[in-house]
Amino acid sequence: MKRPGGRVAVLGGGMAGLSAAWRLSEPGWQQRFDGITVYQRGGRLGGKAASSRGEHGRIQEHGLHIWLGSYENAFALLRACYAELDRDTTDPDAPIRSWQQALIPAANPGLAEEVHGTWQTWLGTHPGDTRLPGDPDNDGRDVSVPAFLERALTLLAAFARSVDAGGEVGLSLSPWPDPAHRPRSSSASVLLRAVTAALATLNDPRRSPTPAVTALDEALVTVGKSVDHTRGFPTGGSGFWSLWWRLRSAVCSPTIW
Repeated sequence: MKRPGGRVAVLGGGMAGLSAAWRLSEPGWQQRFDGITVYQRGGRLGGKAASSRGEHGRIQEHGLHIWLGSYENAFALLRACYAELDRDTTDPDAPIRSWQQALIPAANPGLAEEVHGTWQTWLGTHPGDTRLPGDPDNDGRDVSVPAFLERALTLLAAFARSVDAGGEVGLSLSPWPDPAHRPRSSSASVLLRAVTAALATLNDPRRSPTPAVTALDEALVTVGKSVDHTRGFPTGGSGFWSLWWRLRSAVCSPTIW
């Protein structure tokens, strides 16, 4: 494919194929190839990310269009495409002119699941920051192991808070409010405390790298057991205190300093 005068055939117009064609067609590609052709079955590009508008302007999607903020490479590619299109100049009447108009941040995902004939709902919160996905310095390759774990634990903490704060959602014909409910899951409180302690371990500048790995491993094991709601440890039970003491010992042990 790298021979001058050769032709490149990209099979499939999904995101992988389009990304390959985009990269191969960077400035100067004519000196490397005779041509670059994308072969797509059917008349729509994009694969599972394809979408179009119906007769009345209603969106017609081919898949569930949700991008997580961790898709740094995908966002970088999308931003580069919109920058080259420069629709503010070339097509100012376009309904979507920038990548920030194409994708809208959503910090509160809501999910519902039918369990034994009853719908259970969950409204979560994704902690955000001031960075934008796809920034040149956010390619994801320079993230250290502690930083990666910190992100994961922060998400776990946000999840625990959302579970503890949640309640049953529904409509009622009664003029009287329902009695107050206790938090949905005591295991969520266990998880939140475990994650907080694990984050403290990661952020303490006095810890030495090697022993801290052992301490963190113990902390993560405890977090995992706290997540397992089937164990059903009550807040004041011996199982809870056993787990919490193990985590405290792992985090506060003098061997990690």
